[in-house]
Amino acid sequence: MMPWLLFLFVGVFDFGFYAYALIATQNAARAVAIHNSISKTAATDKDGSGCQIAIFELKTAAYGRAINGCGGNPLQVTSTLMQDSNGNDMANVVVEYWTPSLFPMPGLKYFPSITRTAQMMVNPSADF
Repeated sequence: MMPWLLFLFVGVFDFGFYAYALIATQNAARAVAIHNSISKTAATDKDGSGCQIAIFELKTAAYGRAINGCGGNPLQVTSTLMQDSNGNDMANVVVEYWTPSLFPMPGLKYFPSITRTAQMMVNPSADF
């Protein structure tokens, strides 16, 4: 009976790790959206400062995985300037994070990537 209990405990622990990564990814998307809502120029995030904010937010969820940048696996951050239905400028941020399985088991696939989106209205008085 002990091997089954151990297998169950590892599965619950691994799912908890995935749930924490979901929360950290949403926090990263919100933090980048807040940062990029300063102005229209910042909303496109051409300087990559939003990437550094996302890396900081996901640092605890990575569990030792080195996140070197935001261009691909395990982290991708995309920020665009869009308009809502009322014509207000919005910073639209998409954060995608590929989380590893904490305990890789033979025959089981890794969890899917986590994608979270956040939008924030751009400060209208920042860009003239």
